[in-house]
Formats: sequence, structure tokens, C-alpha cells
Amino acid sequence: MASQSTPANNNLTGINQYKDCPKSDDECMEALICEYHRRGVQNRTEVSQLLWNEHGICMSETTMARHRKQYGLQGSGATTKALPLADKRQMVLDQMALDPTSQRGPGSIREGILMTIGLSLTRSFVCSEMHLQDSEGFTICKPGSKKIKCGVLVSLGPHHEWLGDGHDKLAAIGFPIWGVHDVWSGKWLGLWVVPNNRQQKAIALLFLHLINEYGGQPSITMTSDSGL
Repeated sequence: MASQSTPANNNLTGINQYKDCPKSDDECMEALICEYHRRGVQNRTEVSQLLWNEHGICMSETTMARHRKQYGLQGSGATTKALPLADKRQMVLDQMALDPTSQRGPGSIREGILMTIGLSLTRSFVCSEMHLQDSEGFTICKPGSKKIKCGVLVSLGPHHEWLGDGHDKLAAIGFPIWGVHDVWSGKWLGLWVVPNNRQQKAIALLFLHLINEYGGQPSITMTSDSGL
């Protein structure tokens, strides 16, 4: 007759080490876990360890996963899969618009989305969208690439010189931009979405519009890039 095996008891002391663990409806507990999520700490093992190290709260990984689910917190993979493409793309574009010199990489853009909106997208999605919208930015940041040489900017005062330039970051989705700013103050005098920011007649019309709005033209010169 086969002998019955006795289930192993891994807790020989009989003491529940998680007996003082806060419940999911604890507001302080929810605030802590949501703050870790906002900071990009989403691995349940890491969060459990941080709760113990920083707050003396002992919580198992299983309980941590259950709390995150109840708070509506998802990892980057699930979030990226669930969101519509247009919404995800707009999040990336909004962060790229804050970086006109294209110095931020996918990790920084992803972190910016998490900090401002509280949603985590996968790095691969952010990277692919950045390549789609601004492939030149990766070339500029590539080690060994040709750097833009900076010179001394001289201006005698307001409306001494205007500088016009086209912006093509959104041209791929149908929004080429052309704008003019005052060299001395750096103030944007006008920004327009145009069908083609390299068409001379369109740029000339916008320049005349500025002259009419400000009651005159710059005292010295109007400078534009060579793409015009």
C-alpha cells in the first residue's frame, strides 16, 4: 500500500510575514505604487524591494501584481497594444516638439511621455515613430556625424533683423511649417502651416502679411535659409 505524502511546509514558524501588508484600498499605498509607476519602476520585484527599503512595507510580488491591476496600472507592452495608433503617435510627436534640436533619444522621449501623461509605451514603438517622423535627428546625433558650426550672433535691437526658416518635422504627415522670429529678442513674429514651405510665392505672401501687421519691415535685413 502506497504511503500518503505529507505536503511540505515552507513556513515552519507559522508566522505570516505579510500580515501587516496594507490593503489595496489604502490611499497611501496606492499613491506610493502609482508614483513608482510614474517614475518608470514597474517590475513587481523592484517595487516590492523599494517599498521595504524606503518605507518598511513588506509586500509579496503576487500581492504587488494584484494591487497594480486594481489600480489600473499596466506595463508598457500592454499599454502600447491597447492604445489606438493615432493616440500613441501624438504622444511621441508632442514630446518631439519640445526638442527642436533633436537631441533627445527614444529613452528620453519615452520617459517624458510617462512623466507628463502617466502612460508607458515600449521603447521599440517610440523609436520606430521617431525614425518615421524625424529620421534626420538620428543622423545628427550619431557619433562622428558632421556638427553644425555655431557663430556669433549680432543684432542692434528689436526688428533690426528678422530670420525666416522652414520646419519639416511634421511635413511627412502633411504639416510643413514656416516661421519668422526677431533675431534680437528671439520672439516668434509668426508661425504658419503651409502647403509647401519652400514655395517662394507663399513665403512672400507671409512676409508681406508681417509687414502689414507690424507696420514696417526690419531696419536692416530679412534672412532666410537657402531652401527657399
